[in-house]
This record gives sequence, C-alpha cells and structure tokens, in this order.
Amino acid sequence: MYSFWKSIVLVLMILGWRAEAQAVPVDLLKTVVSADVSCDGAVDETAMLKAVQRWSTECNIELSTIGERPEEQIIRSLLDMDEMPLSALRNSDVKEEITGLVEPVLERWAFAKEELSASDKKVLAMLDSLCLIPDTAEGMAFLRLNYPSIYKRVHFSPEGRTFVDVLVSQPLCNEDLGGEEYVMLWSQIHMADWAVQLEKFLRSNAKNPYAPDAVKRYHAIINLMLFRKIPPRDQDGFMYDRWNWWKHEMMGFIVKKHQGTLTGHLIEEFIASVDANDQKEPKDLKQRLASRIDTEFTSSKTEHVATERNDAARVQYYEGKGVINDKIPVSIWFDIRDGLVSGEIVYTRTKAKIPIRLLGREEDDGSYRLHEMLPNGDISGTITGTLVNGVLSGTWHGRPRIVEKNEGDYEYKDGKKFTIKVSVVERTHAPYNWSFDVEKASGTYAYSLGDNCDDGTVVLQVSNDGTVRYRLIGLTGAPSYRMACFPEDALSGEIAVANLHGNRILIEEDETCAIEILLYNDFLVSRYVDGKDCRYRVGNGATAEGLFLKKR
Repeated sequence: MYSFWKSIVLVLMILGWRAEAQAVPVDLLKTVVSADVSCDGAVDETAMLKAVQRWSTECNIELSTIGERPEEQIIRSLLDMDEMPLSALRNSDVKEEITGLVEPVLERWAFAKEELSASDKKVLAMLDSLCLIPDTAEGMAFLRLNYPSIYKRVHFSPEGRTFVDVLVSQPLCNEDLGGEEYVMLWSQIHMADWAVQLEKFLRSNAKNPYAPDAVKRYHAIINLMLFRKIPPRDQDGFMYDRWNWWKHEMMGFIVKKHQGTLTGHLIEEFIASVDANDQKEPKDLKQRLASRIDTEFTSSKTEHVATERNDAARVQYYEGKGVINDKIPVSIWFDIRDGLVSGEIVYTRTKAKIPIRLLGREEDDGSYRLHEMLPNGDISGTITGTLVNGVLSGTWHGRPRIVEKNEGDYEYKDGKKFTIKVSVVERTHAPYNWSFDVEKASGTYAYSLGDNCDDGTVVLQVSNDGTVRYRLIGLTGAPSYRMACFPEDALSGEIAVANLHGNRILIEEDETCAIEILLYNDFLVSRYVDGKDCRYRVGNGATAEGLFLKKR
C-alpha cells in the first residue's frame, strides 16, 4: 500500500504535474496505453497492461523522489556501496509479476536459435522503454532494472552527467559485488574494465568536481581486484600452484588488454612484487600501489598526461631509423589514424631487407604498442614505447610461447626483450592507403600472439550487394583454449550473415553483445560496442576484439 505522500504524488501526476520545478529536473515515464502492449497474443495483453501501468507509476514515484534532491546528494547516494540505489524498484513485486507474464518471450530471447518474431521484439522494446531489460544468469532468463536508463531521465549538470554515466555502468552496491564476504560474482577482467573506465574519466576530466570521488572508487576497485581473496591464498599469504595460472591465464590477459594504462601497470607491479617475494604478497605492496594511484591522479599530473596525449594525437606520420639492443639496425615508418597505427619495419642488415607489416594502437597514455605481423598473421615481435621530440624509444619484445613439458603440463616462456631507440628522419615512404575496397575485402584475417598463445581468425565473404558472410574466432592459449566464437559454432565452420555499411560490419547478437568490425586496405579491427561486451557469450579470458591482418 502506498504511503500518504506517494498518493499525493499520484494525484499531482494525474492532474498533469511535471518535474520541471524540482531541484534536479527529471523526465517521467509516459502513461502506457493498450496499443503499447498489443502483441498478437505473445503475452496476456490485459494483465500486461495493468502490470506495466503500475510499474510505470512506481518508476515515476522514484524519479520524482530523486528530483527532489540536489545533484550532489544524488551522486553521494550512488557512491555509497552500503546502500542499494532504487531498491524499491529492484525488489518490486510488480517487476516480478511482469517477468512472469513475459516468461515465454524471455525464454525465446535467451535460448531460441531462430530470430524473434515481430511481436516478441515489440514486447522487449516496450519493456526497454520502461527501463527493464532481459538478462540471463545460471541458465535462467529474467528482467533486470536498467539503471543507466533510469538515470538518463535525471537532468544532471554536464560534470555530474559525465560522472554518473560511469557510475551507473558499474555495480552500485556491495551486494552486486558479492555481498559482505565478497563472494565473487565478477571476474578480475570486469573489474579491470571498470578501473580503466574510471581512469579514462579522470584523465579527461581532471577538473571535474567529482574527480576526488572517482579516485576513491578507483582505489576500491583495485583493492578488490588484487587484495580481497584474489587469487586464493593460504593462511600465511602464499599462493603456490594457483599463482602461475592466475598470473598467466587471468591477469596476463588483462595486462595485454589494457597495456599502457595505469591499471595495467599496477597489475604488472603486483605480479613482479609477488614473484620477487617468493609468491607472497609484500606487506607494503598495498600502500605502494595506493601511493602510485594518488600520485598519478593529482591534478597537475593528470593535466600533463592529457597534454602529452593530445600532442601525440596530432602526429599523423612518422619515419625513423635506429637500433634494437644497441646493435640491430632498423628503419620504421607508420601512419596514425583514429588511434590506429599502420606501417612497416625493415631490418636493414638482412640481405633481402623485406618490410614487415606494423599494426598497433596509440594507448590511453599516449604511448604506442606496435606489432610486427608476418603474412600469416603471426606476431614476430612487439614494440612498446613513447614518441617524444621525434625519438621513438621503449622495448622490443619477442614472440612468446607456451610449451608442453609433460602430458597436460604447460609452461609459459616469454620472448626476449631488448631496448629500441629510433630517431626521426626525412620522410621517404608513401603514406599507408587506408581506403577500403569491397572487391578485395573477402578473405581470411588473422593474428597470433605466440606459439600456442592467444590467436584469432576472421573469415569474410563480402558481396557487392553489401551482404557479408562471416566467421569470427578468438582463442586463448594452451592448455585451456577458451573460445569467443561468432556464430556460436564457428569452429565447426558455421557461417552467419551481416550487412556492410561503408567499411563497417555490425554484428548484433543481443542487447548485451554487439561487435563492430572496421575494414581497411589489408587489415581489420574488431571491437565490442560500448556497453555490449558479450561477457556471457565468451569463455573466461577469450575475446572477439583484436587487430587482424589479411593473410597473404
């Protein structure tokens, strides 16, 4: 039963009251009418109309309550991990009633292989407009409250909006993180993604009034990821046999994914410190990492990094000559476009002086990560470094491998590491041709990080009418070989169909999984669409993202 004040709110809403006069304006949900739930019998339309009308009322009551509070107070409540925001909506009996009414639609959405009917799609679209989205867990489909959709209806200041968009895309309370005992519901991969998301916010919004709160949240995520029972330790703090698996299979993947970020550097320091201390966490490690975070995100430091990144972004072409390990002469050239790097490296002392393709990225901190890619997609070496005053300096890292010592017993062997220093020279090489030719797009694209290490393959058949038949496969290394396959049976040769828009292919699996493929002259980039990272469709550590060179 609604309280007296809630009844007053309902009366005002019926009389046409709107939220413009509130401290923080909000947009209320529209009134649901019978036409909105008309779906050719996909659900009980009469019962559905009554239920969603009650749900709309409950949402508007919560939105009105939010709108009565100042912005800072709203954001403080989102930062309080001991409270569950919008708990009344999240635990609403009406939401559970709606879930029961649309259960057949949810089952078809989650488990049916054929495309949903127009009626099913209309039901899901109507629910989405009411801030309810389908989800799955432990083999069951259900409706989940869409926090971002709710808070999009709140008119924050530009500074507040930027921060809130980050907050509501992550767990908002301890219960979502696993409860008081932090029983793990999320992997470190997700936590690292949250940390990097906050890191990007801080680097781009150094003067945002909520930056100090973002730093606190960043500290909390790093502590949870590295210091709360992860990886499992014995009573003396030792990690023993699980350490090598955790280091290579879990955190090694994260370091590669977030190379060049503070999060990646913190994980590398954690691993190196534990290795150096006989697989036991040093007592001062937590404080050392915390101090590094605080130093990194002081206002002057953040603004300096942002300035360096902006300077690097203006670089469009680079050509230089130098040496690896102070004795191996090389020449390098590359183009930069939208954070992607494409060029070549030549080992000038070799007889043939055959150019090797360079593909890579400009990292968030303005550094570069460049892969030497052979014609079959194998990465023969990786250059990481910075470009300052025309000098590219850093590290050349050879191809790693995973070898089987005994049956089922594998060992990771790192590649050789040498310094590299290259100085700018006068331009002699023509720029890379970024243009995409549909006539030449069909073929197999691939990458391989090392022998028996992570690799990926994309097979495309592109027609002149814009139809694309595709198969995308990402595999982790031995011995697990976890998969990210699109379509699901791609390893068995299954092909799916999508459409080509310019040089872009969009693969949409469902509301939680979408992949964008961008095609260039002789390579492609695969990446998840923001907020749709396919976490429920790929194996732990596997990814559909990557830079793929067209095989020759």
